[in-house]
Amino acid sequence: LAALRVQAQVAGRTDDEAGRRHALSQVLSGVERMTHLVDQLLTLARLDPDAAPLGGSRADLAEVAGEVCSALAGQALRRGQSLSLDAPDSSIVAANRWWLEVLLRNLVDNALRYTPDGGTVRVVVDPAGGSLRVEDDGPGIPPGLQEQMLTRFARGPDEEAEGCGLGLSIVARIVRILGAGLTFGPGLVRDGRPGLAVAVRFATPMQGPEA
Repeated sequence: LAALRVQAQVAGRTDDEAGRRHALSQVLSGVERMTHLVDQLLTLARLDPDAAPLGGSRADLAEVAGEVCSALAGQALRRGQSLSLDAPDSSIVAANRWWLEVLLRNLVDNALRYTPDGGTVRVVVDPAGGSLRVEDDGPGIPPGLQEQMLTRFARGPDEEAEGCGLGLSIVARIVRILGAGLTFGPGLVRDGRPGLAVAVRFATPMQGPEA
């Protein structure tokens, strides 16, 4: 907030048009970062204290993945990134639809933020296994830091990325609520080095309506 105020003051006082445009651009960037942070904090507030899954909830993992990828396509396009979805069939899992959407949005958004311009992010849904995998060709996370990245405000090796350090902690929280499993692995290869893949395996409901 202090930085936003300084940039706004610069924009208001300078007579240089280029300087004013630059300051206003910095203000807008700061507002976007603050908006993202507040959204993430509000999501965490909705997940705390100990939440419990709604009994009998079902959702189509492939359908939700398609909606999330469509919503974030513009974000990828602005940085020349490729965002693709491999979901050949519907995949009904035991999950509340809202939690599933938040989980997927955070995984894909996190991958896009940490993957360089022109990079690739791929979402893969496995209907048979009731699982999804989000792969990227970004810098990855060293194995020794992967568990740490599930804690709040933890940042990856790329300190210049625009994340706020809450995305994976929200994912981990939802995974625990749903009784699912989360694993890290090597992602897509770029310049001979693998990026990151985050896989989540859900329980598959035996019966009950989709919710």
